[in-house]
Amino acid sequence: MIVSAANVLGEIDGRAAVDPQLLQGLIEFIRVSVASALLGAAAGLIIALAVIRGKLPDGIRSTVMTFSGVASQFAGIPLAFAFIATLNRLPAKETEHLPRKKDGTLNGYALGIAAMNAHRFETDQLVRGMEACLQANLALVTTQLDQELVLTEIVVKLLT
Repeated sequence: MIVSAANVLGEIDGRAAVDPQLLQGLIEFIRVSVASALLGAAAGLIIALAVIRGKLPDGIRSTVMTFSGVASQFAGIPLAFAFIATLNRLPAKETEHLPRKKDGTLNGYALGIAAMNAHRFETDQLVRGMEACLQANLALVTTQLDQELVLTEIVVKLLT
């Protein structure tokens, strides 16, 4: 990923050449992110204090608690979108090995799940797992083997 990011920025004499427009966009993104985080934290603190101290009527308290539960489930959606948008900016050569959906676009869900759990494994374990998945994919695409057999075999290989 770092190599891919360096390729997007370009290199001059071994140093990354940052596009001024890209850098300005990054700075503005950070400013907006910090401002929205601070505003959200302040509003959340005020509402949380009102709920905890019992200063809200029961109907409003119930609504706030319900909204909080629902909103917490959607908290990762903007982050996932930003993750996919970042990957989509990379050159095709750098993303050709990544998992894709049926329509050919990057599968952000699978990448996110993999990224969150990758720290649990050694690099050589991950490489062996990816190689096993590649072999299973080739078997599914190029042979007449039973799909259930191929998938069961890959699950057993990955779990052992």
